[in-house]
Amino acid sequence: MNGNVAGGVTTAELGRDFGVNRRMVQRKLRGMGVRMYGSPLTAGEIAEAAPGCTPVDSRSPRSLIGRRGQKDDPLYKVRRTLLPGVEYLTEGQHQRLRTYVSVADPER
Repeated sequence: MNGNVAGGVTTAELGRDFGVNRRMVQRKLRGMGVRMYGSPLTAGEIAEAAPGCTPVDSRSPRSLIGRRGQKDDPLYKVRRTLLPGVEYLTEGQHQRLRTYVSVADPER
C-alpha cells in the first residue's frame, strides 16, 4: 500500500495536515470503514479521523523522557509492537509485551 486514498491525496499528506502519523490515519480510516482506494474522502471524513489519532501519538517519548525513542528502549519496543493493534498480535508478541510490562513495572 502506497498510502494513496482516492482523489490523489495521500495519507502522509493527511497526517502532515493534522499533525499525526500516516499509519495512525490509515488505521483510523479503516476503523471507520473507509476504503483506502474507494470513493474520494470528504473533508468531514478526514476531519473525523484525524482527532482520534492525535491523543496517543502526541505523547511522544521526547516529552516523557526528554529524548527520542531508541531501538533498545523498552518503551519504543512496546509502542512498535502495539502499532498494528492488539487484536493482530501473535502469541510471541503477547509474551514480549508481558516481559516489557514486568520489566517496566515489577509490582504487576
